[in-house]
Amino acid sequence: MKVAIVTGGSRGIGKSSAINLAKRGVGVVLTYNAHHEEAAAVASEIVRTGGRAVALKLDVTDVSSFGGFSERVAEALEKEWSRTTFDFLVNNAGTAQRTLIKDTTEEQFDRLTQVHSRARSS
Repeated sequence: MKVAIVTGGSRGIGKSSAINLAKRGVGVVLTYNAHHEEAAAVASEIVRTGGRAVALKLDVTDVSSFGGFSERVAEALEKEWSRTTFDFLVNNAGTAQRTLIKDTTEEQFDRLTQVHSRARSS
């Protein structure tokens, strides 16, 4: 079985990607940052329909957490799929700022750019 990591897999495009990969026989490691319950529900849905999935927390803006995340991925791959590598990365993690640019604070702008730019280059 091939395995994919889907960042931002708890909802939206990431959720759809995770579910559709699983329907095609791909194991899924989906990540979430703030929506644990939603991520667990996606993983449960995949398992309930005959697929294999795990949900792991990942803050793509916190580069210092990547080592620990990598260890958790390795543990999940070994436990769930008896392997040490994955086949696909769906780099989907994202965030939206629903304010006019004139109303956006510097903190909000920094968070937006960290998720959409910094995480993609790390």
